Amino acid sequence: MIALAQGSPGAAIAHWQRLQTIPPDMLDTLRQPPATLRQALDLARHLTQTLDVETQLWLVDYLQHHYWQRHQPQVLPILETTRRHLLRHVQARLVWEVTWMEIFELQQLAISNC
Repeated sequence: MIALAQGSPGAAIAHWQRLQTIPPDMLDTLRQPPATLRQALDLARHLTQTLDVETQLWLVDYLQHHYWQRHQPQVLPILETTRRHLLRHVQARLVWEVTWMEIFELQQLAISNC
């Protein structure tokens, strides 16, 4: 949380409080790319049913930081597009379905290139 807050104690507290609004099992699932397209769609459905849009926008920041730390910068533009669409009030479930399917495809491409 401190790294996400960029050293600001107030921001770290705000990030920690926002993190507490996300169920721990969901957070564990969100940290891993979906293993199947079905899982990508289910994840998008569960995420949009559980979290409000404001928390979803925070989640984009959290996931960008997470993937950056995992040395997977190719995911960052996908998440930035997610943010733009959510801010433009595009249907959240559709936004997240596309996001998770693109992340799944990136993972599959990386596996096939190994």
